[in-house]
Parts: sequence; C-alpha cells; structure tokens
Amino acid sequence: MWSDANMETGEISAPKLIYKLLGGKEFFGMIGAKHVIEGVRTLSIKVKKNPKEVSYVHIIREFPERYDVEFLKAGDNGVEILDEAFSVAPDELRRIIAKGIGLKLFIDRSHGMYGTLPNSTNRAK
Repeated sequence: MWSDANMETGEISAPKLIYKLLGGKEFFGMIGAKHVIEGVRTLSIKVKKNPKEVSYVHIIREFPERYDVEFLKAGDNGVEILDEAFSVAPDELRRIIAKGIGLKLFIDRSHGMYGTLPNSTNRAK
C-alpha cells in the first residue's frame, strides 16, 4: 500500500504507521473500509454503513505518540463532524474507532481480533 520508510530519514510515514497501529488489513476489513486516503500526517477511511452513520474516520498524527480522531458524516449539505477524540494514545486507537462507529470490538489472544456491528450475527475476521 505504501513504501515502508522514507529513503532519506528511514522514518515510517504517518499514514503507514497509523495503518500498522490499527492492525492493518484485519482491522480495516472488520470496519468495512471502502477507501483509504493518505495525507502527510493523516489517514482517512471511508467506512461501511454503521449504526452511528459515520461516513469517514479521519486520524491525525499530532505528536509522536498522540492522535486526534474525527468521525465525519458526508451528506447533501456537506460534511458534518459527528464526534471527536483528542490526544488518543496509540494503543487506544482501535477501541476509540470501533466505539465511534458502533462496532463491538473483541480481542481474543487465541483467535485474534474480531468485531460485530449491533444486530449482526456474523463475526468479521
């Protein structure tokens, strides 16, 4: 998806780091990511239909170990910010995003991570 590191500095780009922190394709599949848009310090994810009517999740790397998360709804009248979380620690990103779109997230050490949307009987892997 992205190059692993900046050739001059050896640093991983912010979008790549966010992708890895979230759990990669497993988490993106679970939330139904349809499109991913990267910026210099950001990663935006278009998500599938969900109970909270979130269209996009926008993650901004503010400090080396802190992230801001915006939950956006795109409609005929433009884009509306439904909710925001500020100064989120890397290990809390998955939980905050899952909660923000109404996904029940489960992490099982033996079976990995999975989640379900309310009223869903399917278990997404």
